[in-house]
Amino acid sequence: MSNLLFEWFTTASPRQSRAVEQRLIETMLLRRAALFFGSISIVALATYARSVTQSNWPFVWIIIELVLLVIRQHLLTLGEEAKSETDPRIFSYLMLAGGLWSLVAGVGCAFCVVTGNFTLSMMAAMNVAGIQGVIASRNAAIPRYAVLVLILVGLPFLVGLYLSPIPDAGYLCLLLPVWTAGMCFVLYQNYQLNVRAIQTEILNQFLATNDALTGLPNRMALDGKLEALCSQLSLDETDEKRWFSLLYIDLDGFKAVNDNCGHAAGDIVLQKVGAAITGAVRAKDTVFRIGGDEFVVLLPDRSDQDYVELVERIQEAVAYSFDLGHGRFAQVSASIGSAQAPQHGTSPEAILLAADKALYAAKNEGEGLHRMSS
Repeated sequence: MSNLLFEWFTTASPRQSRAVEQRLIETMLLRRAALFFGSISIVALATYARSVTQSNWPFVWIIIELVLLVIRQHLLTLGEEAKSETDPRIFSYLMLAGGLWSLVAGVGCAFCVVTGNFTLSMMAAMNVAGIQGVIASRNAAIPRYAVLVLILVGLPFLVGLYLSPIPDAGYLCLLLPVWTAGMCFVLYQNYQLNVRAIQTEILNQFLATNDALTGLPNRMALDGKLEALCSQLSLDETDEKRWFSLLYIDLDGFKAVNDNCGHAAGDIVLQKVGAAITGAVRAKDTVFRIGGDEFVVLLPDRSDQDYVELVERIQEAVAYSFDLGHGRFAQVSASIGSAQAPQHGTSPEAILLAADKALYAAKNEGEGLHRMSS
């Protein structure tokens, strides 16, 4: 039940991708300064209320405020430490503590206006307006929860205005719902801005390491993966579990597809070839498109039998006649040069160069051939 409530409060309609929703939830960790200054404002208000009323309830308010501040700051620390694991319980507790704080703030401000002291009532009204403004900004990433805390702050204060002995305070009962509705409108606008900003950031991150046409990892991603594999290899070159192979693939006949059918058809072929190679390799292998009609496959943890079978499967998959639509078909083949680490090199540059030379040798001998670096 709690998980369902958490999911409902942290999503909005229409649903976003899981990555976007997770980034929206994580914005709850960016509120340390807002919590701190909000508590200062509340403590100042409660202190003044004590001096005016000589009552004990402001003391209780201050104690609750400070306890909640410590709890929320601690939860923020836990959330930052567990951010990579994204424990939903921490965010649930943060939301619960935030909701409780909003309710206590609303009730405390209501007590202030009920006293009838004009200055104290003005300070309370300023706090409620400020809190709702901050909620519309800082909580906009989770709008359903934001609407809830807007109500938790505003509703008790609305009751306090109704009971206030200050002349004409009741007229503010008409203004407060309008103000709260306006804050709801602002927070949904801010939510849309947050979503667009996160979507753009995720897309830019994807395009930085992935090919826009095929969706496969690009040359930058290949460099990073090769560097990581070579770093592991350098720890113990005798450990066969750290050995890996690299296949450098170039398409034969691709230029003819572009020349005869156009670049749009060439793009279709590249997409289909990328999918075909991906379907031919193992789940732990990685396929890269590094430019033009060139692809690279990294084979970690490989055995000689796996290696030979994979090369054959890739060549068979690529040699398929690809349907371009409108009765057109394209036939290409794959020339492959391969290198193995550490036999043919222990650095990214050396392994790529060895595979490239092997590819050059394969293409010189014909089409659809595979040659290993010597």
